[in-house]
Formats: sequence, C-alpha cells, structure tokens
Amino acid sequence: MTEYILLGFLMQNSMTGYDIKQHMSMSTSYFIDASFGSIYPALKRLEQKGFILIFDVHIDKVETFHAPFSSGHRS
Repeated sequence: MTEYILLGFLMQNSMTGYDIKQHMSMSTSYFIDASFGSIYPALKRLEQKGFILIFDVHIDKVETFHAPFSSGHRS
C-alpha cells in the first residue's frame, strides 16, 4: 500500500525521500504515516518495477530525487 501512496505523491511532483516524508506527515498521517525505513525500500521497489526513475541533482549538495515515468511504467 505504501508504494501506491508514494507513487501518487510522485505523480504530482518529483520529490526527495525527505520531501515525501514531510508531505506524508502533512497529508496522510491520520491514515498512514511511513517511516524513512519503509519509504526508501518502497521507492527502490518502485524503481525496480520500472514505475519511477531515481536521479541525483547537484546544486549546493547532492540530493536524490524520485520521479514517475510519464506513462506510469518504463517502456
């Protein structure tokens, strides 16, 4: 279930794992509130299934973002 919630968040905007945790705390915490220990493995499973792309952005520091493929699944 966590994977579907995370994918729904990512369909709105690319986010870091920290951003996802903050968004989840503000929007779904009454129903489900996942820890970082369950968010990151769920993101990895989504990447392995081809639903999201994980990429690093280098600005002042390296941040790892997660974004869905436009079709919802890698071709």
